[in-house]
Amino acid sequence: MNFVLRRLIQVPLVALLVASLCFFLMHILPGSPFDRERAGPAAAKAAVEARYHLDKPLPVQYLYWLSDVVRGDLGPSLKYRNHSVNDILAQTLPVSFTLGWLAFGVALGVGVPLGAWAALRPGSWGDWCAAFLVLLGVCVPSFIVGPLLILIFSLKLGWFPAALWGGVSNAVLPVTALGLFFAARVARLAREGITETLRSEFIMAVRAKGAGEFRVLTRHAFRTGLLPVVSYCGPMLADLLTGSFVIETVFQIPGTGTFFINAFNNKDYTMIVGITLLYAVLLLSLNLIVDLAYAWLDPRVRHD
Repeated sequence: MNFVLRRLIQVPLVALLVASLCFFLMHILPGSPFDRERAGPAAAKAAVEARYHLDKPLPVQYLYWLSDVVRGDLGPSLKYRNHSVNDILAQTLPVSFTLGWLAFGVALGVGVPLGAWAALRPGSWGDWCAAFLVLLGVCVPSFIVGPLLILIFSLKLGWFPAALWGGVSNAVLPVTALGLFFAARVARLAREGITETLRSEFIMAVRAKGAGEFRVLTRHAFRTGLLPVVSYCGPMLADLLTGSFVIETVFQIPGTGTFFINAFNNKDYTMIVGITLLYAVLLLSLNLIVDLAYAWLDPRVRHD
């Protein structure tokens, strides 16, 4: 219980530290969010900067931002003047979360069986084929897989839409491209973990006691061998839920990743810092959940 309380206290503090560092780094960079706009009267530019406190010293700007964040307000967007960062996140997060959860299911649904199947057949043709597929998935990035899927299944065969976000058919290609990218890593971790577990002494002891092979695999080998996958699920799910920047850009999906890229291009400070803060909170929270799951699966960690 003390461990959980300490981690719960650390989550907002570490997330705020990361967002604060991002805040100062973005303001140190040269240029202004309004440099690309058509030049106007100096008074108008001064009024816009005063509205967003950009005419104040950097420490004062930080205090303004910090006071808003403590109240749950991430501030106005410097690019989309009529919307706040909270409004944009409220519109885009459901899209990114849906894409992320579906891709997470694909990653585990493909990666875990593939890795387990290869681990149970070491040195066989099946193991070599699985290793080739895993290597291919690791080496080929999603910004190549996505256009290839569009070329084959959308432009050539016409089975699925090439872009945008709407019904189930719109989600097939982006979810597949994003899920396969992580499925290869899950399969590699699952194969290595299960293979090492099957060679361990405690598995030999369980077999020596007369336990059936099915019980050995399901109750002992898989439970311990999949611990590396459990550890990887935290950062993987955080990446997926906050939006895959590449996939959302390739398929023109109106998720958080698209706005994050646009924010960098337009130096939208508040948007960048707000999404960074969200990502930090999500990543730290998921890591805590993974640590608890790890302790539940491995009695040695729970005892420590």
